[in-house]
Amino acid sequence: MTFYARILELHPEYEGMRAADLAAQGMACPAERSAELLGNDGAFCEMENRTPGRCMKCQMNFLTAAVPEMGNCN
Repeated sequence: MTFYARILELHPEYEGMRAADLAAQGMACPAERSAELLGNDGAFCEMENRTPGRCMKCQMNFLTAAVPEMGNCN
């Protein structure tokens, strides 16, 4: 499952929005969404200053990445 699919699961109000739509509106920042999606703040921002083109690319990279499996550590 990708982070995009997981976001859609958690937010049915985003149904019908493409990944590019979420990124264009700044709704998929990994630094902001990782706590919600992973339970920690492990995701990182690919840039120090938010510039529209790079910020959108960072969000698209995040949305298309696979959500890591939460395995059992026993």
